[in-house]
Amino acid sequence: TPRAALNNTVYNAHLSPAWLDANFGKLWEQGESGIKQYNQLNKVEPMTRALNELEAGTCFSGLRRDQSSNRADKQIVEISLGTVKRSPLV
Repeated sequence: TPRAALNNTVYNAHLSPAWLDANFGKLWEQGESGIKQYNQLNKVEPMTRALNELEAGTCFSGLRRDQSSNRADKQIVEISLGTVKRSPLV
């Protein structure tokens, strides 16, 4: 945005929700392997692509420890795949 001098770029999954549903069904209802595939296609791949294309050294996240047991040990600063991840809300 011009006011904040930010250069925002939006990244989405390559495949539309309608295409995924027609070809794979409701992945999130297909057990752990379906959830992993859903997350890979809709979350991990777009984020990885964005970090690579933008050559980002740092990213910020709104994750909180109280959102789930998987996030209970979340640190404020972590390094993952060569990127510093900041979670200031934990």
